[in-house]
Amino acid sequence: MVTDGDSKDSNDSNDGARAPPPPQQQQQQQGEDCDVTSSDRKANDNRAGSVEPEELSSPGETREARLIDGARENAQVVGAGAKALRGWASILGGSAASPTASDDATEQTTFSIEENQVSESHREEETPPAQSSPAWSGWAVKSPPPKVDLKATMEADAAAAAAAPAPVATVTAKKEANRLDEKQGRQNSRKKDGKKDNKSKQRQEPYRKDRAKPSRSAVNVSKVSFSQPMDVSSDRPKAPLSEELESVLAAKLGRELLECAHVQFFTPTAHLLKKERRAVDVVIRAMNAIVQTLFPSTGVDVFGSYPTRAWVPGSSNLDLSLNLPEAVSSNPERRLEALNTLAMALRTNPWVMDVNVVPSAHRPLIRMSTHTAFFQPMPQQMTGKAVATLATAIAAVVPPSANANETSGTPPLPPGPRPGASPYGIPGLGQNGIGLPLEVHISLKDAKHKGMSAMRFVQKAEEQNGALAPIVCVQKAVLASKGLRGVYKGGLGSYALTMMALTSIQRSAWLDKQSADGADGDGSVASVTVAKDEGKKGTELDEADARDAMILGRAMIQFLKLYGYEADLTKDIIVSAKDEATEWGILAESPNAAPLGSGLRVQDPLDASNNAGAGCFGIAGVQALFREQLEALQRAAKSNFQSDVPLLMQLVMLGGSQKVFIV
Repeated sequence: MVTDGDSKDSNDSNDGARAPPPPQQQQQQQGEDCDVTSSDRKANDNRAGSVEPEELSSPGETREARLIDGARENAQVVGAGAKALRGWASILGGSAASPTASDDATEQTTFSIEENQVSESHREEETPPAQSSPAWSGWAVKSPPPKVDLKATMEADAAAAAAAPAPVATVTAKKEANRLDEKQGRQNSRKKDGKKDNKSKQRQEPYRKDRAKPSRSAVNVSKVSFSQPMDVSSDRPKAPLSEELESVLAAKLGRELLECAHVQFFTPTAHLLKKERRAVDVVIRAMNAIVQTLFPSTGVDVFGSYPTRAWVPGSSNLDLSLNLPEAVSSNPERRLEALNTLAMALRTNPWVMDVNVVPSAHRPLIRMSTHTAFFQPMPQQMTGKAVATLATAIAAVVPPSANANETSGTPPLPPGPRPGASPYGIPGLGQNGIGLPLEVHISLKDAKHKGMSAMRFVQKAEEQNGALAPIVCVQKAVLASKGLRGVYKGGLGSYALTMMALTSIQRSAWLDKQSADGADGDGSVASVTVAKDEGKKGTELDEADARDAMILGRAMIQFLKLYGYEADLTKDIIVSAKDEATEWGILAESPNAAPLGSGLRVQDPLDASNNAGAGCFGIAGVQALFREQLEALQRAAKSNFQSDVPLLMQLVMLGGSQKVFIV
C-alpha cells in the first residue's frame, strides 16, 4: 500500500531525475490540461441537464429514425466483414487488388511511418530549446493606435442634442402620422375580427374542409370497346341462383363492399389500413438503407400488389426487387452471394423474425418474415380519440370467436395440440391490437423481370374498373383464410387472381350491354359526385351509393358464378380483353402457338406465352372455395339475413381460422 507521502516523494524524485520540458511543451501541456478541464466541465454540464435544446419530433418519427439508423449500422458491420472475404470486391465495390499486394503495401507504409517517427525524435533531441520570445511583436508594439475616450464622446453628443432647438412639426407630418395610426388600428381590429369569425366557423362547421372532397373512391365502369368474348362455358350448367335472389344478394353485398376499407376513406377500418401502410413504408425505408449500405450503386423497386389498391394486410406480401449491376445479376454464383450477404444483414435486426434464401435457378429470392407491430406507435403514445377509433376498427376486422365453429364446410383440425394464443395479445393483431404479420419477398431484377410493367397494367385496370380492387381484396382474404394464397405455397397468386377478376368484369359488362342494348347511354362512369347545393346533396349521394353498390355486388356474384360453376379451371384458358382484335374470354384452346402448360392457365396480357397461373397446384380447392362462397351467400339470403355477422365476415370465416384481414 502506498501512502500520499510516498507517492509525493516518488513524484519529486522522478521530477528531479527528469529534465524540465521546454517552454513549448509546457504550453502544450497547459493547453491539454485546459482542454481536459473544459471537456470535464462539458460532461458535468451534460449530466446536470444544461444542454442546448434540440428540435422536438414526434415519438413515432423518433422511433422510425432510430430503427432505420440501427438497420444501417448493422449493414455496415456486415458489409465490412464481407469486404474482408475474397471474391467480394467486385460485388461490394472494393478494389480488385490481390491480398498479398495490399499486405506488402501496408507493411511498406508501416515501415516508412516508423522511420519518419524515429528521424523526427532524433531531430528533436539534437535541436536545442528555443529562447522565449515576446508574446506580441506586431504593428501595435511599434506604433500603437491612438486612444479614444468613448464615454466623453457620448456625453458630448448628448449635450449637443439637448441644447439644439426642438423641430417644429408641420401640418403634413401630423396628417401622415395620424393616417399611419388609423391604418394600424384598422389592421389590428381586422385581425381580431378574423380570429373570432374563424373560431365561430370552426364551431359551426368542424368538417368544412372535408366536405369539398369525396368520402370514397369512385366506382368506374369501363366502356365496352372490345369484341364478343369466346365462352366455352355457355353450354355448361349454370349456378343454381334465381334472378330475384341474385338482386337481393347484390344489393346487400354491394353495400358492404361499398363500406370496405379499400373504398371508403374516413372509416375506422380505413384508418387501420392507413396505419398498416405507414408501417410498411417504414419497412421499405429500412430495406433501402440496408441495401444502399451494402451495395451503394443498387436501387430498390417496389412492385406487386402494394402500389395498387388491392393490398390486403394479413394476406398480401411486400415485393421488392434489387437493381444489381449487370456483372452480378448475370452471374448465378454472384447473385446467390449477394442474396446471402443481404440475408446476413437482415438477420442482425431485431424486427426480422425469419429469413430464408431460396436458391432457385430461374430467379433466386429472399423470403423474410416480420410484423408491422414493430413499426407501429405504442398505445400510450395515442390520444383518447385515436384509441377509441382503433377499438372500433379492431371490432370490425376480428372474427367473432363464438360463431367460428358454426360455419359449415370447414374441415376438422388434425389431431394434436392446438395452436397457442398469439404472443402479441389480440389474435392475429399486434401490440394491444396494432400490427399484422408481413412477408417480404426480395428478388433480383434482370431483363426478364416484368414486375414493374405488370404493376402499371394493374393500376390502369383498377382506374377503368372500379369493382376490380374490392373483388380482389375480398378473395385474397378468403383464400388466405383457407391457406390457398401464394404461388410459393401452391395457391393462387395475386396477379393471376387479378386477371381472372378482370376477365369476369369485362365479360359481365359485355353481356349487360347486349341485354340492355345501350339503354344506359355510353354506360361509361358511375361515380360519386359532390353537389354544392345542400338540398340536393343527400339525394344524389344516396342514388350514387345505390347504383355503385349494385355494380359491386353484381360483379362479385358474377365472379363466383363464373369460376365456381361455369368454368372448368383445370382445363379452360382465361384470357382478358386487351384490344378489339384480341380473342378473349373462357377459351378451350390457346390462340397462340406456345402452350401454357397444365393446371390453372391464365394468359398474361403483357406476354401471351406466359402463364400467370403457373404454380397453382391447388386449383381444385380454389374452385371449390368459390362454389362454397356462393352457397354461403345463398343460405344467408334465404334466412333473410338474420345473422348479425356481416356477409364479408361470413366469407372470411369459411376458413375456420381466427386470422385477421383488413378488407
